[in-house]
Amino acid sequence: MLHFKLILTAALGLALPVAAWAEPALLPGFAHPESVLPVGEAVFVSNLGAKLDPMGKDGDGFISRLGPDGATVALKAMTGLHAPKGMALLDGRLFVTDIDRVLGFDPASGAQVFEASMHCATPCFFNDLAEAEGRLLMTDTAQGKLWAVDVQSGAFALLAEGMDGANGVIWDAAQRRAVVVELGADFAGGDIYTWSEAAGLSKIPASPHGVFDGLALLPDGRALVSDWVGLKGEAGAVLAVDLATGATEALPLPQALHGPADFALTDDKLWLPAMLDGAVAVLPAP
Repeated sequence: MLHFKLILTAALGLALPVAAWAEPALLPGFAHPESVLPVGEAVFVSNLGAKLDPMGKDGDGFISRLGPDGATVALKAMTGLHAPKGMALLDGRLFVTDIDRVLGFDPASGAQVFEASMHCATPCFFNDLAEAEGRLLMTDTAQGKLWAVDVQSGAFALLAEGMDGANGVIWDAAQRRAVVVELGADFAGGDIYTWSEAAGLSKIPASPHGVFDGLALLPDGRALVSDWVGLKGEAGAVLAVDLATGATEALPLPQALHGPADFALTDDKLWLPAMLDGAVAVLPAP
């Protein structure tokens, strides 16, 4: 099992040279921001809360609402959460994981409109979400599993298991497969996997190794992945990874950011939550 207390104490475009990244705008004032999700003209940020406790049912987690320029519209737009993490939009609803449950909200009003919980014999750590052909894909970091969530019935279906700290997940519609990254057992680093109904779960060839978190697909088919690098004050990194060969190119950030988590890409921006800095970095797309 992962030792969660260890951590508690502790672009659209091709890969380009460092010079292609402009100096980021840092948006401070968040409470351990974990995930960013643009919805229309709004940008939502999930916050674990004042304490860095991703498993604590303490009720201090919330979701912030920003404007398209990064200005805070409502710091606590959605409340009643413990430690919200990954978010996804489906059927006009904003869904978010919260330890052992998935909640849905109306993005306009902030009202809660959905809840599905799981009774876990051993601790659950629901983490990232991705929309996939009308259902949600969800990782459980503690269990090392990939689930599907039916947002009509609230039922969970196990798709894959055996990953060390399954974290970020995205759906590759062109290949009809999920891409999942690990942070590793005891947060010591993991690999990158793909999963499909036809082929099951498999590690990509020559996978890079890292404390991986967020990811997105680039237009050339590569994956953009955020890497915490370590838990001892190391600055994080962003990698471009060829999923067919494992070839990896590091895109060093223009300044040190710590705990780069579940980022989002829009047409012109990369919104990167730096969890350990309590900030969201906004980078122009290269």
